[in-house]
Amino acid sequence: MYYHAQISLGGETTSYWWDLPKDEIVTKVLIPFVTKQVVASSGIFGRQLINFGAASEVAVAKTEAPFRENCVGWPETLNDATFWKENNCTDELLHELRAGMSDAGIKSLLQRVFAPVKDQAFIIMKFGDEVLDSAYERVVEPTAMKFGYQAIRVDRVQDSGPVTDQILDNIASSSIVIADLTGERPNCYYEAGFAQALGKEVILLIREGERIHFDL
Repeated sequence: MYYHAQISLGGETTSYWWDLPKDEIVTKVLIPFVTKQVVASSGIFGRQLINFGAASEVAVAKTEAPFRENCVGWPETLNDATFWKENNCTDELLHELRAGMSDAGIKSLLQRVFAPVKDQAFIIMKFGDEVLDSAYERVVEPTAMKFGYQAIRVDRVQDSGPVTDQILDNIASSSIVIADLTGERPNCYYEAGFAQALGKEVILLIREGERIHFDL
């Protein structure tokens, strides 16, 4: 099979990929789209930089024959909506990727990119701090609930699995991540970085007067 993709970058701007194997479509298009990367790519007009963070949608199609053999009038046929509708496999490919994860467990960064997203906010913060616990209970959790998100803090999740896997899996499946960096906890910085690597919407908090490490 040959896989092809198109992404909409706003307005009438669209970028295309064609005649690639499945794994390349995943690594060159789907993963950058989900994680909002800026990548270099080769196109009809030569090398170009593509800001996947500005992309509004992506579609993937597959054909038994190469695109150039399958379509008359290439490359104009890239704009043919009928071709994309008749050969669309976006949902099929996404389902296949997620089904493959369920067998072996979601363990790698690239696998977690495609974890189903829930209406939840994962909270990263130092535990056992009276002020922070109060802020979580009185402000963070009720605010998340007000906007339709379930607040998740790993120390309050009843799960017998490894804590690290619980954290990474919950970050991957959350719509947003709220990271409080008070206390200079290395694990909080690690988890915030992991969330950003997944392209999550990350809200950073810190107690006034505390030191902020790195370029945040």
